[in-house]
Amino acid sequence: MKKFNRSRLRHRLNAARRRLEQAKRPKGLTGGQGDLNQVFLNPKPPVPGATSHVSTPRIQAPPKLDIYSGDNFGAFCNFLNNLEQASRYNDRVIICFRNTHRITAAAALRLLASVSNLLSTYENLSFGCSIPSRRSGHKYKQYDRVIEGVLQQIGFFKMIGQPERTPTKRADIAAWSQLSGELADGSLAASLLNSLPPSITKKAKAQLYKGAIEAMANSVDHAYPRDENGAQLKENRWWMLVGRNQEKITLIVCDLGVGIPVTLPKKHPESMLRAIFQKCRILGNSDAEMIHASTFIKRTRTHQTHRGKGGADIRSITEHFPGALLSIRSNRGCYIVAGEKYPGTIRPGYAEIDGSNGREWSASYSHSICGTLIEWTVSLKELEA
Repeated sequence: MKKFNRSRLRHRLNAARRRLEQAKRPKGLTGGQGDLNQVFLNPKPPVPGATSHVSTPRIQAPPKLDIYSGDNFGAFCNFLNNLEQASRYNDRVIICFRNTHRITAAAALRLLASVSNLLSTYENLSFGCSIPSRRSGHKYKQYDRVIEGVLQQIGFFKMIGQPERTPTKRADIAAWSQLSGELADGSLAASLLNSLPPSITKKAKAQLYKGAIEAMANSVDHAYPRDENGAQLKENRWWMLVGRNQEKITLIVCDLGVGIPVTLPKKHPESMLRAIFQKCRILGNSDAEMIHASTFIKRTRTHQTHRGKGGADIRSITEHFPGALLSIRSNRGCYIVAGEKYPGTIRPGYAEIDGSNGREWSASYSHSICGTLIEWTVSLKELEA
């Protein structure tokens, strides 16, 4: 008869527990796609001081944190949705970037906004994140420090309270600056734009300043609805990012409001919208078409079809800087307009708008960005001229 081995039994029980925990982990979250496993959607313990038996969820970020291509946009939106669902039912959530090898400025800012909003919504919530290890031979080792560097530069680690490692020395990442606020505060916008190179003219900075203030004002005044008594239903915060490389400056303003397609018909007279739709030959009411119409609101109010260079509306930067590009993403739509001399090309997946002389495009998606992202890209040559 074999002698009873307590030590071996203990190892077997531990192995069984590990297998059980692995079985509980969410399936289908690779790349930010799929739904959360039900194990992470149990309500938080109602008794103060009680602890949940559920393990901490790990939400997998997609390989490409990017909103510019349709496939990446869908994966990114699913990732944000998974993050929100896990935060609703858990006090601790881990964001895993181990399979992520690309991150764009717009996606980074939208992620920062989402996590910031979740932390302010759920008092006991905390986040952690795992970054790819810097091991030799790793498939994407040249990108490991880029992901970490970008998140560190925009203040992501500081926001979630995670210790930072040595920052990257890449000039294009070190040149990113980020801030957020609740008012259309000109001093905040000015402080961020003043971090740009001294070679940029004051006149050029003034144009970028006007665009930033206009986007902030839209967020504060329109993005976040009020209840019947006029009380704010949600913190009317915006987030802004300014970045530069050797060729261009990028300015992005983000809010998590209800979106332009929702606010446009509520905030403006039907007669004004009808006139804009007829002028722009807009035949439908998709999110992309509503965004397109929204860029003409200020011009219609002033009864000027073309206010000329230096206007305070969103579109004016592409007129003042012929090589600039403006993109507006809100909910399930995207609208893009380029200056007359824009040197680049538009990625596949965007449809050219009829009558725009190859300068305007739109796209519709099955997923929603749940907010608004306004982005300008201007070449350094034009800003220094």
